[in-house]
Amino acid sequence: MQALDANMTLVEHLRELRKRLVVSLIAITVGFLAVYGFAEHIFAFLTQPLLDAIPEGHERKMIFTGVAQPFLIDLKVGIFGGIVVAMPVVLHQAWKFIAPALYANEKRYFMPFIVTALLCFAAGGAFAYFVAFPFSFQFFLGYSTTDIQPMISISEYLDFVQKLLLAFGLMFEMPLIMFVLAKFGMITPHFLSENRRWATVIMALAAAIFTPADAISMLAMLIPLLILYEISLLVVRMVYKGQPGLVDAEGNLIEDDEEVADERGDDDTEGDDTTEESKTAPVGGEGN
Repeated sequence: MQALDANMTLVEHLRELRKRLVVSLIAITVGFLAVYGFAEHIFAFLTQPLLDAIPEGHERKMIFTGVAQPFLIDLKVGIFGGIVVAMPVVLHQAWKFIAPALYANEKRYFMPFIVTALLCFAAGGAFAYFVAFPFSFQFFLGYSTTDIQPMISISEYLDFVQKLLLAFGLMFEMPLIMFVLAKFGMITPHFLSENRRWATVIMALAAAIFTPADAISMLAMLIPLLILYEISLLVVRMVYKGQPGLVDAEGNLIEDDEEVADERGDDDTEGDDTTEESKTAPVGGEGN
């Protein structure tokens, strides 16, 4: 394919974008066809935490309330799995499209960023599956009795699982996003420390939106968010630690940005005074 060039017209850029999108869609289609045959096994894997949490004495089964629901479930799982399988090709096409517009140092950071983002997302999904799901399911299904039987729809469960997997995956991207913002100078450790209360409120709202309307699921997401926020703060401190003007003589981070600015301003003033003195000082031998 034709590489992007600074002299390419808008139409040529759009054609290049169309080519990359077509290749990505073909990869997703191939991934869907490859995964669809295993959709039943993948869905069984996703439902395992729920079935394990059903108390003894209750049937460990799920139900469907529509004639076409089992087929639609396999279709959704196939599409979801196809996107996951095709993600390396999709990211490669995105890289081929934007790489010519990047500087050499930006290209050096792009691929490690993509790999780290994928690993963080996978870590979030794994945390949801192995920690959040069993904890939440065991709590809620523990209220089952001989007269109250759990009858969970496969369609509602798949929507629930996809929503939480996506939410936890994005949640675990927080340290990486903070690292990038710190690299560009858009946030500082002082900013994160000073706005910790507001960040807690925002994270609590996000946990309430992305989880069912109950306190247990909300806490299952909020607590990791708070921990990830503190990890992000440590990451940002490490980014700024080696930068001049933000570290004092003992190597501790100067938290007050105004203090840093004042120190820099004093240095500039002293430099200006020295320059003025050198200009006004008489040159030796000029009077002779």
